[in-house]
Amino acid sequence: MSIPLGANIGANLGANRVPEQLEAMCRQAFGPVTIEAVAQLPGGNYNSTFRVELAGRAPVVLRIAPEPAGQFRIERTLMRNEVAAVPFLAPITELMPKVLATDFSHQLVAGDYLFQEFLPGVPAATALASYPDTGPFWEELGGLLARIHAVHGTHYGRVQGPHFDSWSGALADYFHDLFLDLNTAGLPASDIRTVGSLLARHADAVDSVPGPRLLHGDLWIGNLLLDADAEAPRITAVLDSDRSSWGDPLADWTFHLLRRRGTREKDAFWRGYGGKPAKSEGAAVRQFFYRARSLGEARLEYHRLGQESKAEATYPRLERELDTFIAAV
Repeated sequence: MSIPLGANIGANLGANRVPEQLEAMCRQAFGPVTIEAVAQLPGGNYNSTFRVELAGRAPVVLRIAPEPAGQFRIERTLMRNEVAAVPFLAPITELMPKVLATDFSHQLVAGDYLFQEFLPGVPAATALASYPDTGPFWEELGGLLARIHAVHGTHYGRVQGPHFDSWSGALADYFHDLFLDLNTAGLPASDIRTVGSLLARHADAVDSVPGPRLLHGDLWIGNLLLDADAEAPRITAVLDSDRSSWGDPLADWTFHLLRRRGTREKDAFWRGYGGKPAKSEGAAVRQFFYRARSLGEARLEYHRLGQESKAEATYPRLERELDTFIAAV
């Protein structure tokens, strides 16, 4: 059988058995099918993602997670977490690809994998620049995040677990795993250990949240598709909810990246979101820990991608954050 294979698929499925494994995966999910083409989709830095064309049906998306030995502690079983989060993301279900089949048994490949429907649209990361006015996009994004944050939970932590009774407990567990991951990767991590110690001292401020809310964890331009034919940017799909969790809305990744945008973009976003969150001493304390977490995560991710100069740049940035926070409190 001749299959036009996307680049790097052999690294995930086994270079000498790609057709056989692909056939087995597709048969297990859809029954007797004929694979017409496979192409790797751009944009993913963690899972490997492919468009699979099958005879007689709409194309599907195949996503393959790294095998367990290749996952950091803070990334463990992310794909299973995404599947667990689907029911709670019902407020935006019309924008999410349906999960068609999953296999977490590792009988066919070494990592978890799933099939999803292929949604139409163009990547916002490239298409957004073609619009003279991006205000409608930012306002719509703010509205989407508000719908997610309106979902209440009963505990803190990743949707799949582990679960915690307090937000400080969930963060402490995360910083502990992040510290161990950095050590395992051979990266300095004393600053993350310091952050963990500060968290224990400021647990009351951290726990001054109004209760656990649903966080997407990765709602940003790189995980959104736009309508290719619309005169104004319109979101057609929200992808990759594998980092969903229960926690403080201010901790969501969207807010961290929003800080880097211009005033007009921020204003449009906050209109869609329903206004800026109220300022408080507790919120200011919590935001320090969220910035520290993001820098630690970035250090680990840059190292994984071989971008060591960017990883090294996180050290002085976190040192400045620590100095400012300690001086303030």
